[in-house]
Amino acid sequence: MAIFTMYFCRFLDRAAVIIPSDKLLDELGMLKPNPWRLCPVTHVEEVKLLIRMLPIWVTNLVFSAVFAQVGTLFLNQGTTMDRRMGPHFEIPAACFPFFITLTICILLPLYDKYFVSFARRFSGNERGLTILQRIGVGQAISTMSIAVAAMVEMMRLRVAREEGLLDQPMDSSFVPITIFWLLPQYVLTGVCEVFISVGQLEFFYDQAPDSMRSVGAALYLSTISIGSFISGLLVTIVSKVTRVDGSEGWIGNNLNRSHLDYFYWLLTGISAVNCLIYVMCAKRYTYKSVSGSRSSSSSSSSVTSVSSSEEDPVIITCDAPFTSNKALSYKELGPSDQ
Repeated sequence: MAIFTMYFCRFLDRAAVIIPSDKLLDELGMLKPNPWRLCPVTHVEEVKLLIRMLPIWVTNLVFSAVFAQVGTLFLNQGTTMDRRMGPHFEIPAACFPFFITLTICILLPLYDKYFVSFARRFSGNERGLTILQRIGVGQAISTMSIAVAAMVEMMRLRVAREEGLLDQPMDSSFVPITIFWLLPQYVLTGVCEVFISVGQLEFFYDQAPDSMRSVGAALYLSTISIGSFISGLLVTIVSKVTRVDGSEGWIGNNLNRSHLDYFYWLLTGISAVNCLIYVMCAKRYTYKSVSGSRSSSSSSSSVTSVSSSEEDPVIITCDAPFTSNKALSYKELGPSDQ
């Protein structure tokens, strides 16, 4: 996909090339560019910026699909386990996402205070890690969190079999294993949020064109919504495919008879493959040139587009930051200027 966007972005340069058939007569009888057939170089470069962000956007959807398990299957796990804290109190399974929030609140200040300065010594980057490196670390930790969830579920199913609870009603009995065994997967989810969610927000806001910052924010939020749809689609497909001869399948109403651990391992494999694809896309990504920003590139750029046709070509040049909000006029160069 990264290669496709690279060649497609080159193709978009043709939108800023003037040929005689692209001109109209104005009120004074002078030829002028037809705005319906031509775009300023600035507009072309802004569209190319958005297209170059798409591979990073796509590879972040899997993380959102994994994160969607926090409010669904993780809770189902918790309801089957021992939730007692003392003789008179049971902690609700729905309270455990609080540990994600608590982890984020603790680690975010520590990340900014200590980790950034520590990582800066080795990377030389002002942020400690680049934006894409931060997202990559978050994706790796996300893969670890779902793998830990699979191992905890394997242990829960083993205890359920040993205690003869496979066919017991889920609402009247629980597996004698404390719900706090779920704490590691919740904490790891909070850790990956510190890296990947903050990194995504910075990436889509920083790398979007200045005039399209709202689109960048929308891309970040869309990863959450589309990731949830992907999660629901996976659950539906796995439930139907794995139900053979009347069995519960991997995800059934009776979790003690199901194999939720298989589904978690499936997500682990998908996350690992997605992480490798993300690394390849991140290596090919070129950061946007922003004046006065913390990007590693220069503050302005110059673009030259040349048409290749049977008619005389016209070269259009632009010496200005691509992210400028003002409309750029076309500059036509004659043969002597070329």
